[in-house]
Amino acid sequence: MGVKSKTAGWDWMAFVLGPFWYFSKKMYTKGFWLLLFTVVTGFLAAPFVWIYCGARGRGDWYDFRLKAKSKIKLEDL
Repeated sequence: MGVKSKTAGWDWMAFVLGPFWYFSKKMYTKGFWLLLFTVVTGFLAAPFVWIYCGARGRGDWYDFRLKAKSKIKLEDL
C-alpha cells in the first residue's frame, strides 16, 4: 500500500471550477491568464482549460505554496 500523493493527480474541484479554483487558492495571476485565454478564444478553449485545471491543479497549488514558503522575509534578516 503506497501513500497517496497530494501533489499530483486529478483534482475534481479544480476541474469543476476551472480558473475560478485558482482564484479561490489565491493564485490570481494563473487564474487570470486561464480565464482570459478562455474568453479571448470565444470560450472554444474552455473544455481544454477546465481539463488542464483538473490535471494540473494540485501540482500548481504545490508549486505555489513551495514558492511562497521559500521567499526570504526581509524583516527576519
